[in-house]
Amino acid sequence: MNLLRLSVIYGRADLRAKAETIFKFFGPGAEQTPLQHARLSAALDFYYSPVRQVVIVGHAGDTATSALATAAWAGYCPNKVVLFSDPRNVEMKVWADGLPLLRDRAMLDGRPTAYVCEGFVCKLPTNSPERLCEELHGRRSDSEHAAGRR
Repeated sequence: MNLLRLSVIYGRADLRAKAETIFKFFGPGAEQTPLQHARLSAALDFYYSPVRQVVIVGHAGDTATSALATAAWAGYCPNKVVLFSDPRNVEMKVWADGLPLLRDRAMLDGRPTAYVCEGFVCKLPTNSPERLCEELHGRRSDSEHAAGRR
């Protein structure tokens, strides 16, 4: 699973190919004893399913940034990768510039921003935790339901 997640984060096909090698090696055993290969099954699901890529750009410790992070991890969405970037952190910026998912991602209107992508193609960025939740899960957040919003 980690090779697959890293292949998504770094945009590296060679890491995905290494995961394929693992699948080929352990596949026969998984067919014989599937319950003993649960993590391999989860990795196969990740491999064959569309992977959502979530990038949150904001200042660490900011409540609005934390709200976006909470929305990104809310609900069940196993095939996703979530990355964070703080534009004030110079060391993180150098690291972020080397990652395709983080490159050219910025806060909108000076506010923490989330990007939801699939295959490195992103939807419009949002500052709203509710909108992020909707993009990830196709539903409104619990706070919107409680408020009776449509």
